[in-house]
Amino acid sequence: DGVDDYIGLNLSVINDFSFVGWFYHNQFQNGNNYIFSSPSGSTIRLGALGCGSTSQATQWVLSMNGQSGGNHCGNYTLQNGEWVHFAIIQNGDSLTFYINGQLDATFYEPSVSLRTFSNLGGNPNQNIWNGYMDNISFWDTVLIQTEIQQYMNCPPAGNEAGLVGYWNFEEGPGSTVVLDQTPNGNNGTINGAIYNSNVPPQSC
Repeated sequence: DGVDDYIGLNLSVINDFSFVGWFYHNQFQNGNNYIFSSPSGSTIRLGALGCGSTSQATQWVLSMNGQSGGNHCGNYTLQNGEWVHFAIIQNGDSLTFYINGQLDATFYEPSVSLRTFSNLGGNPNQNIWNGYMDNISFWDTVLIQTEIQQYMNCPPAGNEAGLVGYWNFEEGPGSTVVLDQTPNGNNGTINGAIYNSNVPPQSC
C-alpha cells in the first residue's frame, strides 16, 4: 500500500546472482520505491532517470545501489499502472539490467564475497512499495537473456539448478506466509500486504 506493507525475506548470496520477476507500481513518488532492501548496501529499487534526486523525479527507472557505493540507474522509463518484467544480473564485475526481456543497461560493479537481501517491498515503515509483485525468483547463478525471456513467459517450476528461492504469491487471501516454491524453505512473512488477483501477462 506504499505505507507499511512488506514481506520479510532474508537471503544471502556469494558473488554472482540473478534476481528476476514482475512488478506493477501504482504511483511513483519519493519514499515508496524499494523492491528489495539490503542490509549490505545492494538495495534494489526504483530511481530517478539519470540517477537524479528522487524527491524531484518526474521519470522513474530500475536502479540498484552497489556495495561499491555506486548508484546504478537503467534507461527504460517506467509508467504508472503497468506490469514490467525485470531481471538484475551480477556476473563477475558486471551488473546488467533487463526490462521485459530486453537489455536495459550494463554497469561496472565489483563482485563481492557476500550480499544480503531482506524485506521484499521495503523496510518496516520505510520506502514501502506501492503496487504489486509476482513470480519473484532469486538465483545464485547467472541467467542469460534467453533464460530470462523463458521465465518471463513461463515462471520456474521450482527445481531448476541454481534457484535459491521462488515465490509465486498464490497463497490466497488471509495467508501470513509466502511459500518458497523450491525445496530450500526460504518462506517469507507477510506484514500487512494483501492478496490481489491483478496478475502479469504470461503465456503459460
